Amino acid sequence: MRAYAGINPATGRPTTVGEVLPADATEADIAAALGRVDARAAVAKGKSREMSAAELFGYYLESCEQGGASPATLKAYRSYLRRHVAPRIGGIHVEDLSPADFSRMYRELRRPASAGGAGLSASTVKKVHAFCCGCFTRMIRDGIVSANPAAGIVLPMPEQREAAALSPEDVARLDRFVAAELADPGAGAYRRSLAVAWRLGLYAGLRRGEICGLQARHVTADPDGVSLRIARVLSFDGSPKTPKSRSSKRVVALDRETGSIVSAHADGLADRAPLIRSSDGAPIMPDALTREFSATAERLGLAKGAHLHTLRHTHATYLLECGENILTVRERLGHQSAKTTMDIYGHVLPGRGREAAARFARAMEGIDGFG
Repeated sequence: MRAYAGINPATGRPTTVGEVLPADATEADIAAALGRVDARAAVAKGKSREMSAAELFGYYLESCEQGGASPATLKAYRSYLRRHVAPRIGGIHVEDLSPADFSRMYRELRRPASAGGAGLSASTVKKVHAFCCGCFTRMIRDGIVSANPAAGIVLPMPEQREAAALSPEDVARLDRFVAAELADPGAGAYRRSLAVAWRLGLYAGLRRGEICGLQARHVTADPDGVSLRIARVLSFDGSPKTPKSRSSKRVVALDRETGSIVSAHADGLADRAPLIRSSDGAPIMPDALTREFSATAERLGLAKGAHLHTLRHTHATYLLECGENILTVRERLGHQSAKTTMDIYGHVLPGRGREAAARFARAMEGIDGFG
């Protein structure tokens, strides 16, 4: 089915939008598809008043997909639209949307589920708001709408939660488990890969997508030791992509023992073979890695709430507590700025002010007029 979508200004020729349905499509499927095609045509012709908010957001998602948005981003956006936005404001015509509609929606999203709301955290509501504003920013740029009705709304401040690290006892417990797995001659590629993944999360602070995206060619050795080149990450659906920022694309040095473990695990693999792999040599998916760590944490009796990302927090926390420079930690984690590192791990550093004061006082002791 196709619908007239106006004149292409570049060619001066009529354009159409369309959709293909399977042969066994029901009348309801056809009616829904007609609605979607008509809505897309209305957008293309600049007739946004004929569109509902749900149709406009759907059109925005389509443009995000065509623009190369990552699968993880699209998954999150579709979830926001399906679960939160469409049920609350999706039926309102675009030109009738007002700031009050968005403000009311955000209050409902924050309200506890026991009181009829969605019970979302302030940080999640902020992400929904960013999705809505992103849609209207794109539509304004394309000349489809004239204003952003969600702009200027004051959101509740997200709660600042400290990054939780494993206790020394839990770290030791996990360390012993990893060593036992690697020493077990009956452990196949899958079990050994999981053990290496836990080691890299704890000793290198890697994200799960970075761990899953590693290939044998990313393990590099030089006279100073073994390093990992982080140049490829795996999305939740298994599609490879480059790291999300320039700082995330980095080289992470490994300690001697971790370097030996990783080198042995990569030995004999083809350059582009996944380092963290299943029994058949296929890469392990990020969601599967998360589930496997949760099962391991439960099996080992680690602290309640410990998850795969906790290993990254533990790596950073212990480095800072041992006196490592915040800039070095930022580079190691691949954060875009030192502010990000401070925002997450600033609670680890309160004692540094007293140390700085003492060092300054010692420096002044030899200067006339001081001390």
